Amino acid sequence: VARACLNTSLITAYPLLFYNARRQLLGALGDFVSGSLQQRLEDWHRLTTMGLVLLITIIVVLNPPLGVLMTWNGAIFGASLIYIMPPLMMLAAERRGIGPRST
Repeated sequence: VARACLNTSLITAYPLLFYNARRQLLGALGDFVSGSLQQRLEDWHRLTTMGLVLLITIIVVLNPPLGVLMTWNGAIFGASLIYIMPPLMMLAAERRGIGPRST
């Protein structure tokens, strides 16, 4: 069940993210050019898509495995979320006058 949910998440999320990345790239390139060249950029839809897929694939292939980094990331942020953030939120609430005062 978990694998099916993960696959569904990947299949539905990736096109949404990729669409926005392509649109932002074409928008950024379109800001530097105008007129007929901007129309050509809009016509280069397939070329832009293939270029982005190639770039993303190269980055993923050349990157080392991120398992160790993700492990440390989860440990640090998990510990901070459990042990550090609640006291900081309580101190911020006390400064704003929200909730009971600690003695």
